[in-house]
Amino acid sequence: MTQDRQTPPPAQHEAERWFARLRAPDCSAAERAAFERWRREPEHQRAWAETERVWQRLDTGAVAADARLRALAERAWADTAVRAPQASLPAGDWPRTLAALPARPRASAARPRQYGSKLPMALAAALALFAVMFGLRYVGVGVPPVHYAAGDTQRTVTLTDGSRVQLDVGTRLAVRYSGVHRALVLEGGRAVFDVSHDARRPFTVDLGESQVTVLGTRFQAQREHDRVSVTLDSGSLRLDQHPQAGGRSERLSPGQQLSYSAEQPTAWRRRDVDAEAVTAWTRGRLVFRFTPLAEAVEEVNRYAKPRLRLAEPGLAGLQVSGNFIAGDSALAASAWTATLPLRAERQGDEIVLSRAAR
Repeated sequence: MTQDRQTPPPAQHEAERWFARLRAPDCSAAERAAFERWRREPEHQRAWAETERVWQRLDTGAVAADARLRALAERAWADTAVRAPQASLPAGDWPRTLAALPARPRASAARPRQYGSKLPMALAAALALFAVMFGLRYVGVGVPPVHYAAGDTQRTVTLTDGSRVQLDVGTRLAVRYSGVHRALVLEGGRAVFDVSHDARRPFTVDLGESQVTVLGTRFQAQREHDRVSVTLDSGSLRLDQHPQAGGRSERLSPGQQLSYSAEQPTAWRRRDVDAEAVTAWTRGRLVFRFTPLAEAVEEVNRYAKPRLRLAEPGLAGLQVSGNFIAGDSALAASAWTATLPLRAERQGDEIVLSRAAR
Protein backbone atom coordinates (compact mmCIF):
# COMPACT_ATOMS: atom_id res chain seq x y z
CA MET A 1 0.00 0.00 0.00
CA THR A 2 1.35 3.36 -0.94
CA GLN A 3 -0.12 6.77 -0.54
CA ASP A 4 -1.29 8.26 -3.82
CA ARG A 5 1.40 10.82 -4.55
CA GLN A 6 -1.09 12.81 -6.63
CA THR A 7 -3.38 13.32 -3.63
CA PRO A 8 -2.79 16.75 -2.08
CA PRO A 9 -2.31 16.57 1.70
CA PRO A 10 -5.28 18.93 2.43
CA ALA A 11 -7.63 16.60 0.56
CA GLN A 12 -6.24 13.61 2.45
CA HIS A 13 -6.78 15.32 5.77
CA GLU A 14 -10.36 16.19 4.80
CA ALA A 15 -10.98 12.59 3.75
CA GLU A 16 -9.74 11.33 7.11
CA ARG A 17 -12.00 13.72 9.01
CA TRP A 18 -14.98 12.75 6.86
CA PHE A 19 -14.25 9.08 7.40
CA ALA A 20 -14.20 9.53 11.15
CA ARG A 21 -17.35 11.63 11.08
CA LEU A 22 -19.31 9.15 8.97
CA ARG A 23 -18.49 6.33 11.38
CA ALA A 24 -19.67 8.29 14.42
CA PRO A 25 -23.04 6.98 15.70
CA ASP A 26 -24.68 10.43 15.55
CA CYS A 27 -23.72 11.33 11.97
CA SER A 28 -26.73 13.02 10.36
CA ALA A 29 -28.30 12.57 6.93
CA ALA A 30 -27.40 16.15 6.08
CA GLU A 31 -23.73 15.45 6.82
CA ARG A 32 -23.81 12.35 4.65
CA ALA A 33 -25.28 14.39 1.80
CA ALA A 34 -22.56 17.02 2.27
CA PHE A 35 -19.95 14.27 2.12
CA GLU A 36 -21.34 12.97 -1.18
CA ARG A 37 -21.05 16.48 -2.64
CA TRP A 38 -17.48 16.73 -1.36
CA ARG A 39 -16.53 13.37 -2.88
CA ARG A 40 -17.50 14.42 -6.43
CA GLU A 41 -14.12 16.07 -6.99
CA PRO A 42 -11.52 13.69 -8.53
CA GLU A 43 -8.83 14.57 -5.99
CA HIS A 44 -11.31 13.96 -3.18
CA GLN A 45 -12.17 10.55 -4.68
CA ARG A 46 -8.48 9.62 -4.67
CA ALA A 47 -8.06 10.78 -1.09
CA TRP A 48 -11.15 8.81 -0.01
CA ALA A 49 -9.87 5.66 -1.71
CA GLU A 50 -6.54 5.92 0.13
CA THR A 51 -8.35 6.41 3.43
CA GLU A 52 -10.48 3.31 2.88
CA ARG A 53 -7.41 1.26 2.01
CA VAL A 54 -5.79 2.28 5.29
CA TRP A 55 -8.94 1.42 7.24
CA GLN A 56 -9.03 -2.06 5.73
CA ARG A 57 -5.63 -2.71 7.32
CA LEU A 58 -7.28 -2.59 10.76
CA ASP A 59 -8.70 -6.07 10.16
CA THR A 60 -5.26 -7.64 9.72
CA GLY A 61 -4.30 -7.77 13.39
CA ALA A 62 -1.41 -5.38 12.81
CA VAL A 63 -2.31 -3.33 15.88
CA ALA A 64 -2.14 -6.29 18.22
CA ALA A 65 1.08 -7.54 16.66
CA ASP A 66 3.07 -4.30 16.86
CA ALA A 67 4.05 -2.87 20.26
CA ARG A 68 4.47 0.60 18.78
CA LEU A 69 0.94 0.53 17.39
CA ARG A 70 -0.48 -0.73 20.69
CA ALA A 71 1.20 2.17 22.50
CA LEU A 72 -0.13 4.59 19.90
CA ALA A 73 -3.64 3.20 20.34
CA GLU A 74 -3.47 3.50 24.14
CA ARG A 75 -2.31 7.12 23.95
CA ALA A 76 -5.02 7.95 21.42
CA TRP A 77 -7.79 6.47 23.54
CA ALA A 78 -6.45 8.17 26.68
CA ASP A 79 -6.48 11.54 24.91
CA THR A 80 -10.20 11.21 24.10
CA ALA A 81 -11.20 10.12 27.62
CA VAL A 82 -13.72 7.79 25.96
CA ARG A 83 -14.21 4.19 26.95
CA ALA A 84 -16.47 1.73 25.20
CA PRO A 85 -18.56 -0.67 27.32
CA GLN A 86 -16.71 -3.59 25.69
CA ALA A 87 -13.32 -2.35 26.82
CA SER A 88 -11.96 -5.87 26.74
CA LEU A 89 -12.35 -6.24 22.97
CA PRO A 90 -9.10 -7.27 21.24
CA ALA A 91 -7.02 -4.56 19.60
CA GLY A 92 -7.81 -5.86 16.12
CA ASP A 93 -11.58 -5.48 16.57
CA TRP A 94 -11.80 -1.70 16.11
CA PRO A 95 -15.02 -1.74 14.03
CA ARG A 96 -16.99 -3.37 16.89
CA THR A 97 -15.31 -1.14 19.45
CA LEU A 98 -16.29 1.98 17.53
CA ALA A 99 -19.84 0.73 17.04
CA ALA A 100 -20.13 0.35 20.81
CA LEU A 101 -19.35 4.00 21.51
CA PRO A 102 -22.20 6.06 22.97
CA ALA A 103 -23.90 8.57 20.69
CA ARG A 104 -24.25 12.12 21.90
CA PRO A 105 -27.71 13.77 21.80
CA ARG A 106 -28.64 15.12 18.39
CA ALA A 107 -28.56 18.84 17.84
CA SER A 108 -31.85 20.70 17.72
CA ALA A 109 -33.47 20.99 14.29
CA ALA A 110 -33.60 24.74 14.75
CA ARG A 111 -29.81 24.89 15.08
CA PRO A 112 -28.31 22.33 12.72
CA ARG A 113 -24.77 21.37 13.66
CA GLN A 114 -22.18 22.20 10.99
CA TYR A 115 -19.29 19.96 10.00
CA GLY A 116 -16.22 21.38 11.65
CA SER A 117 -17.99 22.35 14.86
CA LYS A 118 -16.68 21.19 18.24
CA LEU A 119 -15.98 17.46 18.07
CA PRO A 120 -18.38 15.26 20.05
CA MET A 121 -16.98 12.39 22.06
CA ALA A 122 -17.87 9.82 19.42
CA LEU A 123 -16.02 11.76 16.75
CA ALA A 124 -13.04 12.22 19.03
CA ALA A 125 -12.95 8.48 19.54
CA ALA A 126 -13.17 7.88 15.80
CA LEU A 127 -10.29 10.26 15.28
CA ALA A 128 -8.39 8.31 17.91
CA LEU A 129 -8.77 5.25 15.75
CA PHE A 130 -7.28 7.26 12.93
CA ALA A 131 -4.20 7.75 15.04
CA VAL A 132 -3.86 4.00 14.92
CA MET A 133 -4.47 4.07 11.18
CA PHE A 134 -1.64 6.57 10.80
CA GLY A 135 0.51 4.09 12.67
CA LEU A 136 -0.46 1.39 10.21
CA ARG A 137 0.48 3.65 7.35
CA TYR A 138 3.73 5.06 8.68
CA VAL A 139 4.92 2.70 11.43
CA GLY A 140 3.53 -0.77 10.90
CA VAL A 141 4.20 -0.76 7.18
CA GLY A 142 7.91 -0.28 7.81
CA VAL A 143 10.34 0.95 5.21
CA PRO A 144 9.35 3.02 2.16
CA PRO A 145 8.40 1.11 -0.99
CA VAL A 146 11.11 -0.35 -3.18
CA HIS A 147 10.74 0.65 -6.82
CA TYR A 148 11.63 -1.54 -9.78
CA ALA A 149 11.58 -0.60 -13.46
CA ALA A 150 12.36 -2.25 -16.78
CA GLY A 151 13.69 0.00 -19.53
CA ASP A 152 14.28 -1.26 -23.06
CA THR A 153 14.76 -4.86 -21.90
CA GLN A 154 12.77 -7.20 -19.71
CA ARG A 155 13.76 -7.64 -16.09
CA THR A 156 13.20 -10.42 -13.56
CA VAL A 157 13.03 -9.53 -9.86
CA THR A 158 13.13 -11.99 -6.96
CA LEU A 159 11.41 -10.53 -3.90
CA THR A 160 12.41 -11.17 -0.30
CA ASP A 161 9.77 -13.90 0.17
CA GLY A 162 10.94 -15.80 -2.89
CA SER A 163 8.18 -14.53 -5.19
CA ARG A 164 9.41 -13.75 -8.70
CA VAL A 165 8.17 -10.95 -10.92
CA GLN A 166 9.05 -10.68 -14.60
CA LEU A 167 8.71 -7.09 -15.80
CA ASP A 168 8.06 -6.40 -19.45
CA VAL A 169 9.77 -3.47 -21.16
CA GLY A 170 8.66 -0.08 -19.84
CA THR A 171 7.08 -1.54 -16.68
CA ARG A 172 7.17 0.19 -13.27
CA LEU A 173 6.48 -1.61 -9.99
CA ALA A 174 6.48 -0.50 -6.33
CA VAL A 175 6.86 -3.12 -3.58
CA ARG A 176 6.19 -2.68 0.14
CA TYR A 177 6.44 -5.68 2.47
CA SER A 178 5.52 -5.70 6.15
CA GLY A 179 5.03 -8.36 8.78
CA VAL A 180 1.36 -8.73 7.89
CA HIS A 181 1.09 -7.82 4.22
CA ARG A 182 2.80 -7.98 0.84
CA ALA A 183 1.57 -4.93 -1.05
CA LEU A 184 2.62 -4.06 -4.59
CA VAL A 185 1.52 -1.36 -7.03
CA LEU A 186 1.76 -1.90 -10.76
CA GLU A 187 2.29 1.70 -11.80
CA GLY A 188 2.39 0.95 -15.52
CA GLY A 189 3.19 -1.78 -18.03
CA ARG A 190 2.73 -5.50 -17.53
CA ALA A 191 4.28 -8.19 -15.39
CA VAL A 192 3.94 -11.88 -14.63
CA PHE A 193 3.88 -12.73 -10.92
CA ASP A 194 4.92 -16.13 -9.57
CA VAL A 195 3.85 -15.78 -5.94
CA SER A 196 5.24 -17.79 -3.03
CA HIS A 197 2.50 -19.10 -0.76
CA ASP A 198 2.23 -17.38 2.61
CA ALA A 199 -1.16 -17.74 4.30
CA ARG A 200 -0.17 -15.21 6.97
CA ARG A 201 0.56 -12.42 4.50
CA PRO A 202 -1.80 -11.76 1.59
CA PHE A 203 -0.11 -10.72 -1.66
CA THR A 204 -1.88 -7.80 -3.32
CA VAL A 205 -1.22 -5.88 -6.53
CA ASP A 206 -2.91 -2.49 -6.83
CA LEU A 207 -3.99 -1.63 -10.39
CA GLY A 208 -5.52 1.77 -9.78
CA GLU A 209 -9.26 1.10 -9.81
CA SER A 210 -8.89 -2.47 -8.57
CA GLN A 211 -6.64 -4.81 -6.62
CA VAL A 212 -5.54 -8.41 -7.10
CA THR A 213 -5.36 -10.56 -3.96
CA VAL A 214 -3.63 -13.96 -3.96
CA LEU A 215 -1.87 -16.35 -1.57
CA GLY A 216 0.13 -18.40 -4.04
CA THR A 217 -0.36 -18.41 -7.79
CA ARG A 218 1.00 -17.34 -11.18
CA PHE A 219 -0.74 -14.57 -13.05
CA GLN A 220 -0.19 -11.64 -15.37
CA ALA A 221 -1.33 -8.09 -14.64
CA GLN A 222 -1.32 -5.36 -17.26
CA ARG A 223 -1.97 -1.64 -16.81
CA GLU A 224 -1.31 0.60 -19.79
CA HIS A 225 -3.03 2.69 -22.44
CA ASP A 226 -5.93 3.30 -20.00
CA ARG A 227 -6.69 -0.41 -19.93
CA VAL A 228 -6.28 -2.99 -17.17
CA SER A 229 -6.31 -6.76 -17.49
CA VAL A 230 -5.54 -9.71 -15.24
CA THR A 231 -4.87 -13.20 -16.63
CA LEU A 232 -4.62 -16.24 -14.35
CA ASP A 233 -2.19 -18.98 -15.34
CA SER A 234 -2.39 -21.22 -12.27
CA GLY A 235 -3.76 -21.17 -8.73
CA SER A 236 -6.56 -18.78 -7.82
CA LEU A 237 -6.98 -15.08 -7.28
CA ARG A 238 -9.59 -12.47 -6.54
CA LEU A 239 -9.97 -9.11 -8.29
CA ASP A 240 -11.60 -6.41 -6.14
CA GLN A 241 -12.71 -2.99 -7.25
CA HIS A 242 -11.87 -0.25 -4.81
CA PRO A 243 -15.04 0.86 -2.99
CA GLN A 244 -15.30 4.21 -4.77
CA ALA A 245 -15.29 2.39 -8.13
CA GLY A 246 -18.22 0.14 -7.18
CA GLY A 247 -16.84 -2.54 -4.86
CA ARG A 248 -17.26 -5.41 -7.31
CA SER A 249 -15.35 -8.62 -6.56
CA GLU A 250 -14.77 -11.68 -8.73
CA ARG A 251 -12.59 -14.78 -8.60
CA LEU A 252 -10.71 -16.12 -11.59
CA SER A 253 -10.00 -19.69 -12.60
CA PRO A 254 -6.88 -20.71 -14.55
CA GLY A 255 -7.16 -19.68 -18.18
CA GLN A 256 -9.51 -16.76 -17.48
CA GLN A 257 -8.93 -13.07 -18.00
CA LEU A 258 -10.72 -10.00 -16.63
CA SER A 259 -10.25 -6.62 -18.28
CA TYR A 260 -11.73 -3.13 -18.19
CA SER A 261 -10.93 0.37 -19.39
CA ALA A 262 -10.16 3.41 -17.26
CA GLU A 263 -13.11 5.18 -18.90
CA GLN A 264 -15.49 2.39 -17.82
CA PRO A 265 -13.94 0.81 -14.71
CA THR A 266 -17.21 -0.90 -13.77
CA ALA A 267 -17.63 -2.62 -17.16
CA TRP A 268 -15.63 -5.80 -16.58
CA ARG A 269 -15.10 -8.27 -19.40
CA ARG A 270 -14.42 -11.90 -18.50
CA ARG A 271 -13.21 -14.33 -21.15
CA ASP A 272 -11.36 -17.61 -21.53
CA VAL A 273 -7.85 -17.25 -22.95
CA ASP A 274 -4.75 -19.32 -23.59
CA ALA A 275 -2.65 -18.17 -20.64
CA GLU A 276 0.46 -19.73 -22.15
CA ALA A 277 0.00 -17.62 -25.28
CA VAL A 278 -0.77 -14.45 -23.30
CA THR A 279 2.44 -14.82 -21.28
CA ALA A 280 4.62 -16.06 -24.19
CA TRP A 281 6.58 -12.80 -24.06
CA THR A 282 8.26 -14.08 -20.88
CA ARG A 283 9.84 -16.80 -23.05
CA GLY A 284 10.92 -14.47 -25.84
CA ARG A 285 7.99 -15.34 -28.08
CA LEU A 286 4.89 -13.55 -29.35
CA VAL A 287 1.93 -15.85 -29.95
CA PHE A 288 -1.10 -14.55 -31.85
CA ARG A 289 -4.32 -16.50 -32.29
CA PHE A 290 -6.94 -14.63 -34.30
CA THR A 291 -5.56 -11.41 -32.85
CA PRO A 292 -6.61 -8.05 -34.34
CA LEU A 293 -3.76 -6.72 -36.49
CA ALA A 294 -3.56 -3.45 -34.54
CA GLU A 295 -2.96 -5.35 -31.29
CA ALA A 296 -0.38 -7.61 -32.93
CA VAL A 297 1.50 -4.59 -34.33
CA GLU A 298 1.55 -3.02 -30.87
CA GLU A 299 3.01 -6.20 -29.39
CA VAL A 300 5.71 -6.49 -32.06
CA ASN A 301 6.64 -2.83 -31.59
CA ARG A 302 7.37 -3.35 -27.88
CA TYR A 303 10.63 -5.07 -28.75
CA ALA A 304 11.43 -4.51 -32.43
CA LYS A 305 13.06 -2.00 -34.70
CA PRO A 306 12.17 -1.06 -37.36
CA ARG A 307 8.71 -0.48 -35.99
CA LEU A 308 5.57 -1.52 -37.83
CA ARG A 309 2.89 0.99 -38.80
CA LEU A 310 -0.53 0.53 -40.37
CA ALA A 311 -1.13 2.80 -43.34
CA GLU A 312 -4.87 3.12 -42.63
CA PRO A 313 -7.25 2.45 -39.71
CA GLY A 314 -9.30 0.05 -41.81
CA LEU A 315 -6.58 -2.59 -41.47
CA ALA A 316 -6.73 -2.69 -37.67
CA GLY A 317 -9.40 -5.38 -37.46
CA LEU A 318 -7.73 -7.96 -39.72
CA GLN A 319 -6.99 -11.09 -37.70
CA VAL A 320 -3.55 -12.68 -37.57
CA SER A 321 -2.15 -15.86 -36.09
CA GLY A 322 1.37 -17.16 -35.64
CA ASN A 323 4.29 -17.72 -33.32
CA PHE A 324 7.13 -15.20 -33.67
CA ILE A 325 10.44 -14.36 -32.06
CA ALA A 326 10.06 -11.17 -30.06
CA GLY A 327 12.12 -8.43 -31.69
CA ASP A 328 11.85 -9.57 -35.34
CA SER A 329 9.43 -7.15 -36.95
CA ALA A 330 10.56 -7.96 -40.49
CA LEU A 331 9.64 -11.64 -40.04
CA ALA A 332 6.20 -10.74 -38.69
CA ALA A 333 5.56 -8.35 -41.59
CA SER A 334 6.66 -11.00 -44.09
CA ALA A 335 4.35 -13.62 -42.60
CA TRP A 336 1.35 -11.30 -42.60
CA THR A 337 1.81 -10.14 -46.17
CA ALA A 338 1.93 -13.80 -47.22
CA THR A 339 -1.39 -14.65 -45.58
CA LEU A 340 -3.37 -11.39 -45.74
CA PRO A 341 -4.15 -8.85 -48.50
CA LEU A 342 -1.26 -6.66 -47.32
CA ARG A 343 1.99 -5.33 -48.66
CA ALA A 344 4.98 -4.13 -46.65
CA GLU A 345 7.23 -1.22 -47.56
CA ARG A 346 10.28 0.06 -45.69
CA GLN A 347 10.04 3.80 -45.08
CA GLY A 348 12.93 5.17 -43.05
CA ASP A 349 12.80 3.64 -39.56
CA GLU A 350 9.43 1.99 -40.18
CA ILE A 351 7.86 -0.88 -42.06
CA VAL A 352 4.50 0.34 -43.35
CA LEU A 353 1.75 -2.18 -43.86
CA SER A 354 -0.82 -1.15 -46.43
CA ARG A 355 -3.61 -2.77 -48.37
CA ALA A 356 -2.36 -4.82 -51.31
CA ALA A 357 -3.47 -3.78 -54.78
CA ARG A 358 -6.09 -6.05 -56.30
